[in-house]
Amino acid sequence: MIPGGMIDLDLGPQGELIRLDSYYQSDFSSVEKVVLEQQDAEKIVENYYKKSKEEGVVQVSDPVNFVANSKRIIPSYRFYKNGIETLISAHDGTILSSRNRKNH
Repeated sequence: MIPGGMIDLDLGPQGELIRLDSYYQSDFSSVEKVVLEQQDAEKIVENYYKKSKEEGVVQVSDPVNFVANSKRIIPSYRFYKNGIETLISAHDGTILSSRNRKNH
């Protein structure tokens, strides 16, 4: 089961999370197969970071499932470099998401 549909948040006066609720989806019609090894995904992400001029060491995380939509999940590898999180499909090596996770 994964979260799907609406997500409800209640925040306190300082912006702290008080409550988090969501609906769950359990009937998936498509789950991609893992084809790409983590080492190969790491090479892809290194090239991606070189193009974006990010310096530093790539940190490898545990494999994760990327929820593409309410009926499809994609096994992925998560990498970090200088606070930027990048998810790469373990199925075909495409970059699924890249976002800044740095604390400001």
